[in-house]
Amino acid sequence: MRIPKGQNYQFTIKVLEPDTFEPLDVTGYNGTVKIFNSEDDSLLSSQPITPVTGSETDGIMEATIPSADTLAVPIVKGDPSDNYYAKTRYAGFIVISKVGEVDINVSIPEVTIIPAGN
Repeated sequence: MRIPKGQNYQFTIKVLEPDTFEPLDVTGYNGTVKIFNSEDDSLLSSQPITPVTGSETDGIMEATIPSADTLAVPIVKGDPSDNYYAKTRYAGFIVISKVGEVDINVSIPEVTIIPAGN
């Protein structure tokens, strides 16, 4: 996942039924997206993820990482052999739940904060 520094970052995900490619009806589901520093586990952002109105039966959910959460984040770039690309220093985790159902957990192993406009 690549998040532009200092800009709102909205994204959608599609939730599937276990062991199928069929969408899960996410009516009544809600959850949280957390982005954290993978070096010291400090929390960068914690935001709600909710079903997209009109697309619940298609399993579509959305979240926004607000600009304020990334504005002060330093971008660490690689050396010349890495073409000065922004280094991945963050990771994420999504938990989606509904009362009476088993939670759905999604790991996002690499989250990179990039300069806006890239």
